[in-house]
Amino acid sequence: YEVIYSKRKTITLLVEREQMIVVRAPLGASDETIERAVEAKKLWLYQKVNHPQKYPANPVRKEFVTGETMLYLGRHYRLEVTDDDLPGVRFHNRFYIARRHRHEAGELMRQWYKARAEERLLPRIERFAIAMGVQYERLMVSDLKVRWASCTPRNNLNFNWRIIKAPIFVVD
Repeated sequence: YEVIYSKRKTITLLVEREQMIVVRAPLGASDETIERAVEAKKLWLYQKVNHPQKYPANPVRKEFVTGETMLYLGRHYRLEVTDDDLPGVRFHNRFYIARRHRHEAGELMRQWYKARAEERLLPRIERFAIAMGVQYERLMVSDLKVRWASCTPRNNLNFNWRIIKAPIFVVD
C-alpha cells in the first residue's frame, strides 16, 4: 500500500481503480498506527481488491466466432460470421459480420455500438431534459475509461458507448 500524509485527523483506506491500496494519514502518524489501521481492515481490503465484478481474474476477450454472444440493451445476441460481403456489422435478432472483416471485428462492433448509442440516447435525453426542465448543448458518445456518463460545465453530455449494452432502464 501507499501512504499519503496530509492535514487531516483520521486515517482513511481506499482501493483505487488499479487495485492499489492507498492509506491517507494525518501528518506525523506513526508507522505502527498506520499498520494497525491496515491490519484492522485486512478482510475488507482483501474483499475489495478481489471483487470479481470490478476486477475479473481473466477478462474475457471476444474471439468473434459464430455462436459467441454479444450484449445489446441487456440481452445476449448470437454472433454469426458469414461469407456474405457485409461492409460492417448487421443486426437482425443476431449480429452478422463478414468473415473477411473478422480481424477488425472489435473495431466494427465498437462503431456499431457507438452509432446505436447515439441513435437510442438522443430521444431519451431530450425527453428527460424536458421533464427535468433543463437544457443541454451536445451529446457525445465516446470511449470513456471509467465513467458511464458525465456532464460538462458547458452542458455537454458525454456517454460511454458501452452503455448501450445495458438494459434500457439502466440507460435511462
